[in-house]
Amino acid sequence: MSRVWIIDDDLSLQAAEALVGNGHDLTVTEPSDEAFLDALAEDWDLILVDEELWEAEKRTPPHAVDGASLVMTMRAWARRVKRRLPSMAILTNAPGVFADEVPAVGAWRPVAASFIDHEPQMGRTLDVEWLFYKSDPELKAKVEDLASAYERAYQEFGEGGTSFVEVKTYLGLNDRAEWIALAEDAIREARPPVTEDAANQPTPQRGPVTIIVWLLQRALAFPGLFVSDNHAAAFLGIKAEALDMAIEATPALAACRYTGPLSQLVTRRWWTPALDALAAASSSSEIPAWCEGLRPEDLLTVDDPVVTYDITLAEVGITSAADAVRVNPRGWPAECLQPWMSRATINEGPRWLKEMVDPDDRGGGAA
Repeated sequence: MSRVWIIDDDLSLQAAEALVGNGHDLTVTEPSDEAFLDALAEDWDLILVDEELWEAEKRTPPHAVDGASLVMTMRAWARRVKRRLPSMAILTNAPGVFADEVPAVGAWRPVAASFIDHEPQMGRTLDVEWLFYKSDPELKAKVEDLASAYERAYQEFGEGGTSFVEVKTYLGLNDRAEWIALAEDAIREARPPVTEDAANQPTPQRGPVTIIVWLLQRALAFPGLFVSDNHAAAFLGIKAEALDMAIEATPALAACRYTGPLSQLVTRRWWTPALDALAAASSSSEIPAWCEGLRPEDLLTVDDPVVTYDITLAEVGITSAADAVRVNPRGWPAECLQPWMSRATINEGPRWLKEMVDPDDRGGGAA
């Protein structure tokens, strides 16, 4: 059973259980009483911090005035006393509370009215692993996934550093998979947090959280080791809406899905090396296995399909490369697939957006 600590000055234990589920060893405290100090001395799998701390309105800096600033205070305390904290996440009823914050990836300006679907970028800005919307109908499952992911990481990696073999095991990679060699290369290219040294000394301050950060804010957030439905569909030559039908036609396609830790916090993800292996095995077939049973309207008809993004770097859909341009957003991981935007998005967008266009794609009505 995962241990979850919620810091909230207006939430009872009963209400907390209704909010995040009662399958945890759950504790709720206010941010500045004796119970808080007692909880701070304990070990947890997840700490959820309410952003709207009404009690904090009566206080002025340098004291914490909201959840995000309380997280910063706790991080500073942990550095001073050399204490490892578990995964930490913001919990809020207001999806627009961080609308004026500059995301860690993309333009040097606020661009998203809501943090929803931009949790990796805002998490890096606020130095938390994730942000949760209290009204999310999938909140219980997501909280359970994040808490159990840390619990499992601690069990897997212990007090020492992480090895490549442990990372593979943590991701649930089956060594019997036909695409294991491709997967190992892809994981290495994704630059996982391998920190183990010869003496297996204790891990850095973040400890097991490092693998959580890598997965949530890098590997699962950007197309590379894993890809979204749109990227998978573009690769397979079908429309994203037809993926479920393709899975029914091709059981091997279902095995390409990522179902490991933290998969509940993002939309469906696919192992890229598994898709590569499936495509290679079907290369000699006139009709790929996953297209059997699909209607002509389920197939992509555009040439060189690419996934395009909007101004906030959220996926829009699939279009032809001829109608899009490559962009170079600040902070986009170098090991991941380069993003594209439609020419219409660039031409109709603000002036600063045009500065993201890849130099090789400038011109042609795109700048």
